[in-house]
Amino acid sequence: AWWRGCVARAQVRETRQQHRAEAESLAALMVQCAWRGFVARRERTRLAREREQARQEAAAIMLQAAWRGRSARRRVKQIRAELRSMEHDGYIKRLRQAVMARDNERQRALQIQAATRGFLTRKQFSKLRAKRVRQMREDAEVERLLQEQKEETEQVAKLVFEGSVSMIVDEMAGQ
Repeated sequence: AWWRGCVARAQVRETRQQHRAEAESLAALMVQCAWRGFVARRERTRLAREREQARQEAAAIMLQAAWRGRSARRRVKQIRAELRSMEHDGYIKRLRQAVMARDNERQRALQIQAATRGFLTRKQFSKLRAKRVRQMREDAEVERLLQEQKEETEQVAKLVFEGSVSMIVDEMAGQ
């Protein structure tokens, strides 16, 4: 009886621990499920807000583009009307002549600038060429002087050698 009681109490204790573990596991699952639901709802709300904001921005851009187009069309219409009224006064003809005169003046200025740059470049080139020719002449002169010096040295060496040889021959003949 005592033994059966110990075994029964152990089984009850084990069963209670299993139930407690299952309850804790179930509670953890419920907390996790609730948290994931909360995060998902928050994300859905954020995405819906962004979608709505993007839709409103697109609508605002469309309205702005329509307004700008309308304003531009009105301005073009107004400018055309002004041009038609100016044509009668000969204003357009005078304006075109002024623009052409300004363009001709600009073209002449460019031609003068190009001629000046060409002149200065040719002048600089001729100076460089003269300097190069002068340098080449100096180099040729130095080369010529070195060649003359070499020939003189060879002649002196030849005379010295011939003189030494003849002295040695004379000495040998005298003995």
